[in-house]
Amino acid sequence: MLKRKLKFRFHNPNSPEVTAKYIADVMIQANLKKVDRIVQDYITENTIQGKQEKESRIAG
Repeated sequence: MLKRKLKFRFHNPNSPEVTAKYIADVMIQANLKKVDRIVQDYITENTIQGKQEKESRIAG
């Protein structure tokens, strides 16, 4: 049995800039929870470090 190769063609009436923005928006939405968690972890870690630095200045 012969294997046929599938050929796909997409019609995109948008400019490359609009297409890139659309793809970027989709990727951001897909990873929004992950990015939010990373930002929250960063804020929490910097807040803890800031408190430790203040405490060490007061004690020292």
